Amino acid sequence: KSFSSIYDLIKNLRAKYLEVLRHIVILTPMDFPRHIWARINIFKGILVLRGSSLEEADILRAGVFKAKQVIVLADATAQASADSSKVGSEALIDADAVFSYQCVRRMNEACNCVVEIVRSPNVAYLDPEGVVKTAGSVDYKFTPQFASGALFTTSLLDTLVCQAFYNNKIIAVISEIFSGVERKS
Repeated sequence: KSFSSIYDLIKNLRAKYLEVLRHIVILTPMDFPRHIWARINIFKGILVLRGSSLEEADILRAGVFKAKQVIVLADATAQASADSSKVGSEALIDADAVFSYQCVRRMNEACNCVVEIVRSPNVAYLDPEGVVKTAGSVDYKFTPQFASGALFTTSLLDTLVCQAFYNNKIIAVISEIFSGVERKS
């Protein structure tokens, strides 16, 4: 997975208006890049563990039972390496994120788990009973995960970018929602 934007994510989680400092544990199956660590180690309470979010033992080491919130990111490299000539390969793009989400939810039902999904139809695998189908396909906008803010899809980002073309104020609104800082235009 790419860590290029991890600094921006952590910066928002360490905003000044947040009164409680919560530890952030980054569980990654690969070596954490030193240049990224050099940027994020200025923040307090950042821990990096080598392991897989698909292994219960590694999730236990990361402290899943004490976790208030968990963020499961999609594997960007899986999307780039998916071979469209193979049947069903696109459906497997989100497999790690879905299985990690299921494992975390099974181990700690009380934690707020946010998951990023690349392909919208794969949302059906997060909670098969809670899925609403429209015209035979799954619409992620009608899932309990999306309604509760526990789901982020790349198509949502595409929608926001398109809407920003027609309404330039949407960028200011989204920026304030994420950072909590009002931008003067």
